[in-house]
Amino acid sequence: MRVWGYIANFGSGSGIFGTYNASAFGAHLAVNTSGKIILSLSSNGTTNNMASTSAGTATVGSNTWNLYELTYDALAGKYYVYVNGVLDQTAISGSNVCPISRMNVGACAPSGSTIFFAGYLDEFEFLPYCQHAAGSTYTPPVSSPNIAAAGYASDFFCTADMKMYKVSGASATAGVNPTFAGANRLYVGEEIAGISTVSSVANYALRGAYDSGYFPVVANTTYSKNHYTGCPFVADVFMADDLLGANERYATPYFYNGAAYAGQIAGLTTRLSTSVITGAGYPGLGTAGNYISSSNFKIRTRRAF
Repeated sequence: MRVWGYIANFGSGSGIFGTYNASAFGAHLAVNTSGKIILSLSSNGTTNNMASTSAGTATVGSNTWNLYELTYDALAGKYYVYVNGVLDQTAISGSNVCPISRMNVGACAPSGSTIFFAGYLDEFEFLPYCQHAAGSTYTPPVSSPNIAAAGYASDFFCTADMKMYKVSGASATAGVNPTFAGANRLYVGEEIAGISTVSSVANYALRGAYDSGYFPVVANTTYSKNHYTGCPFVADVFMADDLLGANERYATPYFYNGAAYAGQIAGLTTRLSTSVITGAGYPGLGTAGNYISSSNFKIRTRRAF
């Protein structure tokens, strides 16, 4: 969710937006009397157990436009609050916000009492995906988005027509659907399932691959790299060193005295990360039997489809 807001004065605080249940628990974003962004998040529907009116670091100015955004990165398990494209605060939780029954724009109840926005709001958006993941700074838009742009608005599958539709034009009148056009889509995803239910669905690039690049290692150590390719079954480990002293990157030969283990040994590879364990021998730079610094490995993971 995000919206442009112009606060005339801080007064008793300004509610930016909120989605919550009948007991006023859910997700709330507001500005307090000091100009700080406050966040409240609930997964259980009875307490703000994920974030309880926590205040960010940025101080927003009055009588100026600011872009406020709250988004959830499901892969990282983090909720991010941005102000003008800059990360303001992070709430860490793998839980979803509790079921909600209402949504307010220009009002919310972070502490149980409703506070209203003292100023002007424009271009509110509620997207069904995380557009700005990983807490990375982004440049705020300078114009209204094109709702018909491919991938911006969610596709819509009509069960009555048994057809997939895409948004081709915005709604011209409140309460009236936007314009839809037929669309052909191929979705490739992976269900994360328990014994009886599907907990989530993750999308990945077709034949996606990950390369960690070389990183220094020492003996008897585990190194893990997040790859997000979703495959625990195809992983390679490359050493910048080899016993012949030939390598593609380093002018000075590297040597490794001992065993290196990687991949699914001891369950080290998961859907989202791959680990390598160095053996008891010491990896290093120099000549055989004369190791003077750490060696370098890299992990490369690729999907089988």
